[in-house]
Amino acid sequence: TGSAGSRSVALSVSSAGTVAIGGTLDVNGSGQQMASFGNTSARCGIEVKSSQWCEVFFTNSSYANSARIGMAYDSSHSSGTVNGYFYVYQPNVSTMDLIVKRAGGVTLCSTGHTTALGGNLTLNDSKKVILGNSSDLQIYHDGSASFIDDAGTGNLRIRANGSLSIQKYTGETMGVFTADGSVLLAHDNSTKLETTSSGIDVTGIVQATGYLAV
Repeated sequence: TGSAGSRSVALSVSSAGTVAIGGTLDVNGSGQQMASFGNTSARCGIEVKSSQWCEVFFTNSSYANSARIGMAYDSSHSSGTVNGYFYVYQPNVSTMDLIVKRAGGVTLCSTGHTTALGGNLTLNDSKKVILGNSSDLQIYHDGSASFIDDAGTGNLRIRANGSLSIQKYTGETMGVFTADGSVLLAHDNSTKLETTSSGIDVTGIVQATGYLAV
């Protein structure tokens, strides 16, 4: 039994090597402080750098290969983190893998990797999927209608290798655009106009308000 400041700490070691602490273990000092458990093949621990960050780490070899979950106290740890941000980090990678922001929002930071989603991505009304450095492409539903907004540089291009079909949500055909082939336009799931190599085929009556040149 010893004294840690004004608090007494009971410390006992069992025959099996287990250390039991009845109270608070306070490791205090400047720089980085670490508590590590395990061996060289499997190790985990807690590491704190004064006034900068606190991390839980897991590794099977070296510090550089460890996976770390932490919280930043300030922006001194790595770019992209500020006070109160949680993050996932690997020291031998130059950027954070994931940052959870204190005021809300998640940033995926890894480059050159694929992020896989095994379930649905659900957004509330008027919340957007935004693509491009300048918010160029935006996909959203405003509660009354759905939008695909090409709001940035260039044109909106919808491409298909075989055919591109525009349908009602129940599957009824509205239009079919076939690569190197025909264009089909339908009314109530019934084909009315289709292009061919020699011109167009029309099903039904052609009504013209002007001249129809043949």
